[in-house]
Amino acid sequence: MRASRTLLALAGLSLAASARAQGVIETAAGGGPGDGSPALAVNLRTPQDVVRDAAGNTYIAVSDDRRVYKIATDGKIALVAGSGGSGSSGDGGPAVKAELVSPKGLAFDTDGSLLIADEGGRRIRRVDLADGKISTLAGGGSLTGEGIAALQIMLDAPRDVVVGTGGNVFVADGHRVRKLDRATGLVTTVAGTGVAGFSDGSPAATKRLNEPRGLALDPSGNVLIADGGNGRIRKLTLATDTLSTLVNGVCSPGGVAADSAGAVYFSSNTGSCGSNAQKYLKFSGSLSTIAGTGSSYIAQVSVLPGGSLLVADRDNYRARTVSPSGVVTIIAGNGTIGTYGNGVPALSASMLSPTHVRADALGNIYVYDGTNQLRRVTPAGVEVTLASTANCGSDPNSGLCSLEGLALLGSGAPVFSESKDDKLHKVDPATGVISDLTAAALGRPKGIASSASGFVSSTERSVWSTVSIRAR
Repeated sequence: MRASRTLLALAGLSLAASARAQGVIETAAGGGPGDGSPALAVNLRTPQDVVRDAAGNTYIAVSDDRRVYKIATDGKIALVAGSGGSGSSGDGGPAVKAELVSPKGLAFDTDGSLLIADEGGRRIRRVDLADGKISTLAGGGSLTGEGIAALQIMLDAPRDVVVGTGGNVFVADGHRVRKLDRATGLVTTVAGTGVAGFSDGSPAATKRLNEPRGLALDPSGNVLIADGGNGRIRKLTLATDTLSTLVNGVCSPGGVAADSAGAVYFSSNTGSCGSNAQKYLKFSGSLSTIAGTGSSYIAQVSVLPGGSLLVADRDNYRARTVSPSGVVTIIAGNGTIGTYGNGVPALSASMLSPTHVRADALGNIYVYDGTNQLRRVTPAGVEVTLASTANCGSDPNSGLCSLEGLALLGSGAPVFSESKDDKLHKVDPATGVISDLTAAALGRPKGIASSASGFVSSTERSVWSTVSIRAR
C-alpha cells in the first residue's frame, strides 16, 4: 500500500483525468471543502500524503485544511476526518466532527481502518471507515520513555505511519522511529535517539536520525526511512536491529515507497536543498530519475483542448506546452529574465517570473508574469502586455500586485484573485482595463475557477468557502 502512495503522487494527472463526474457541492457534516463535488473542482491546501485502498478509493491528508478526504472511483470527493478546527477533540464520535492539527501521514490498519499521523496533535488517530468514528491509537499522554502504554505516551511530532507484520505500527516521530507492539500495547523506540544527527549501526535505537519524514516497508518487512535532515534513505533491518544507509547525497527526501521487487521510490529536492525544484527517484542497485528534471519550479499547469498541458515554467522564464506524447514546446519566453516583449514575437520576449497560465477558446494564452503584468500570446505568436500596474507600493487598491489565482470567463475575459486588496477582479480583453468583480473585500481569496454558466468561485483562508458571482 505504501508503494501505491508514492506512485499515485507521481501519477496525479492520470488520477485527476479519470475524475469526470459532475455535480453540485453538498456538505453533509463537518463543513469540508468541496464535499460531494468532483475532485477536479476542489482546491486542496498542502496535501501531504495519499494512499489507495483495494477498491480504488484514494485518501488524502491535507495539513493546512486539518482534514482528510476520500476521492471515490467516480471522482467525487468526500470528507473523512477533520472539522477544520485545530485540536484533538472528538474521540468516540464522527470523524468529520473531530479536530485535527496537522495530519501528515496515512496508512491502512490490518482491519482496513485508516490511521492518521497528526504531527501537530502529537497523536496517531484511527478512523473506522465502516462507522466513521474516530479514536486515538497512540499519543496524547504525558509520559516519556520506553515501554509506555500507547495512550499514556507523549509523542514528539509524528509525521508518518506504516503498519508492519502482526499489525505492529511504526511511526516517524521527531528524530526517532517508534513501534507500537499490538500484542502488548506498548510503545518503544526502534531507531534513533531523539537527538538529531547521523550514525549507522546496531542497536538501531542508539543511532541517530534527523527528521525522518516518510516510512515504508520493503518486501521483507524492513522499515525504509526518508531521513529528511540527513539527505538519506535509511533502512532499519528488524532481524538484526541494524540501521543502515541505502541512498545518500539527496536533498530533503520526503515520501518513500518500495515495490514488490524491492525497488525504492522517493522524492528529493535538487540543487540547493532549499530549492522547490524536485525529482522523483528510483533506487534499485543504482539511482535513476523517473520524473522531473529538477531544473525548474513549475508554478502552474492547465490542460488545453486536445489534452496538451500548458505549463508556467517559472525558473526558466518561459511558458511551454507538453503534448500527450511528451513533446515539450516553448511557446513564449527567450529564457532570459526581463520585461522586454510588448508586440514582439513571443519567443523573443523575456520574462521575469511566469506563474499562472490560461488559454481561451480562440487560442490566446494569458500569462501572469509575476511582475505586476498580465501578458497575452496571440495565436500568431505575438506577445502583448494586456495589463500592468506600476504603483503597487503606493496604492493599496491597485490590481495585479499580488495575484493568487487566474481564470477565464466564457467570454474570454481574464479574472483573477488578489491578496493585496482581498478582491476578485476582471480584465477587459480588448482594453486591458481592470475592474472589481467583488465590491467588498473577501477573506484572502486564493485559487479561482470559472464555470461555463458564468460563475466565479474562489477559496478563502484556511477553510473552503465559495464566492459565487454571476460574471458581468
